[in-house]
Amino acid sequence: MVHACVQTVTVEHPVNKSDLFTCNGLTVTIDILKIHPLNEDINRQGIALILNLISPDRYVRYSAAQARHLAMSNGIVDVLHRVQKEFRSKNDILVTSKGILDLIIADYS
Repeated sequence: MVHACVQTVTVEHPVNKSDLFTCNGLTVTIDILKIHPLNEDINRQGIALILNLISPDRYVRYSAAQARHLAMSNGIVDVLHRVQKEFRSKNDILVTSKGILDLIIADYS
């Protein structure tokens, strides 16, 4: 529930998104996904928030590329592989996790 609220207040709100990122929101979200690997709602909302935080946005006060690098250094790829395996029947979760991986892969291609 908390993630749903946090994710909602960051969509199309660059100041909130910047503040959340500055307060380690990305790292905390990844850590929460590691702590709650089987909770579907937490994983759904968490990866939606992560995709929002790492997506390019010219209005935020941080670099999306740096956010993606931070996500990588905090183990997002392992988390996403687990999410894709655990929730393979949930199309929305699969699409969101693929979106994150596509952004990360684009940085290295």
